[in-house]
Amino acid sequence: MKPSASLLLSGCLAIVPGGPAMAEGDVPSVGIQSEKLCTERPPSLFNLRAEAAGLTPPLHFLWDLGNGMQRSGPEVLEQAYEFGRYDVVLAVRDAAGRVKKASMALDVEAQGCGGI
Repeated sequence: MKPSASLLLSGCLAIVPGGPAMAEGDVPSVGIQSEKLCTERPPSLFNLRAEAAGLTPPLHFLWDLGNGMQRSGPEVLEQAYEFGRYDVVLAVRDAAGRVKKASMALDVEAQGCGGI
């Protein structure tokens, strides 16, 4: 069993449970990787990437970005967020019809880079 952790994202990089490296026989998993881009003023921009392991390709990705927007695909580039808290949810469906989900809380508190 992989360890899990709560995630409060206010820095530049965060990873939630699940990742591409899995031993044979492990349970399928999905995770979200988030990268905050450097900006001088609102809104804050984030890149979001899905990590999936143990699922049968082809994979279909559906994102609920927590800001009223939905996207599909393994990554979402330069998604804008104003100050506040957003619950991002990723659902991944594989060729066998299995659906795995991952979620993270995205707390946007400041613009810029580092020391946020």
